[in-house]
Amino acid sequence: MRLVVPYSPGGALDALARIMAGKMSEILGQQVVVENKPGAAGNIGSAAVAQAAPDGYTLLCSAAGSFSINQFLYAEMPYVAARDLVGAFVMGRTSHVVIANKDLPVRSLKELAQYARDNPSRMNYGSAGVGTIGQIGFEAIKRGLGFSAEHIVYRGSGDVLMALMAGQVQAAMDVLPVYLPRIRDGSVRALAVGTAERSPLLPEVPTVAEASDLADFSVFTWWAVGAPAATPRNVVAKINVAGVQALAAPDVKEKFAAQGADPVGGSVDETIAFLAAETAKWRRFIEQAGIKPQ
Repeated sequence: MRLVVPYSPGGALDALARIMAGKMSEILGQQVVVENKPGAAGNIGSAAVAQAAPDGYTLLCSAAGSFSINQFLYAEMPYVAARDLVGAFVMGRTSHVVIANKDLPVRSLKELAQYARDNPSRMNYGSAGVGTIGQIGFEAIKRGLGFSAEHIVYRGSGDVLMALMAGQVQAAMDVLPVYLPRIRDGSVRALAVGTAERSPLLPEVPTVAEASDLADFSVFTWWAVGAPAATPRNVVAKINVAGVQALAAPDVKEKFAAQGADPVGGSVDETIAFLAAETAKWRRFIEQAGIKPQ
């Protein structure tokens, strides 16, 4: 079995996929290998799975972009997620966090919004790229709280963190694990987490919904495993059972925690419903942010 990761080796998703491949190999009694097919923000590898034989031997292990977001960012897509892919299980998730430069005179999300309104020419924020969850999420916060901030694009989350610490940008919204050590040592300041509930890693930090008037706000990174849409339901169910069993294993939970990820799981029907809900949410956020397909 091939678990296709549509990004380069070495990232968080690649690490989680390799953990899953090892455990699913044990459970299924056959080898599950990770195959990296990077390019076009995940579209190349995702299309390869969508067009593969629907026999359960070629699976997609990817993030929200492949299943929900990219279709709203790219004018020409090589596949249609809702038509060409079926979700088997949600592998895991990790929170996003709104962070600020430690010298910025703000200690809450509302204070950040007020600072931006009072200093419109001085306010900016960084992200790891146009169309990333962090950028779309921050744009939704900007619109919801009524302030402006210039968007500065970096090559990755590590570069955003360095720019934030150096004062080159005032704020960001990005994946929590990258920033957690610097939040804990005081190098940057956490203002809110994007999930609907507080993160156990930062229980003292409120959610965006708690810290603002954005009651339904929920932004986080997640990873799911899917198959070609024509894959027989009993085969998808077998993949689901193996994946959920793998996620429940103590050693997998420990390894996920080391990557800052929470295992999820869920039935096939729950996974399909989750993907549909996330797709609708991201469509709304992207439309509100005014991001047009390129």
